[in-house]
Amino acid sequence: MSTEYDDDEVRVVYDDEVGGLRVGSRVRHAMFGEGTIQSLEGRGAAQKATILFRSAGRKKLILRFAGLEPA
Repeated sequence: MSTEYDDDEVRVVYDDEVGGLRVGSRVRHAMFGEGTIQSLEGRGAAQKATILFRSAGRKKLILRFAGLEPA
């Protein structure tokens, strides 16, 4: 997310790609298996992804700890 300033108006822009991952990307997690990224949020150490896994359902993971691989 970035903030852009234009005169007196402030506009928030949400990024749809974080750290090379995109909404809709298929990923694999060691414990939860394969899933699809539903949303991405944050930056740096606080980046999170909401992922819908086939067998484990919807999970929100901190990317630096998740260990995701492309599926």
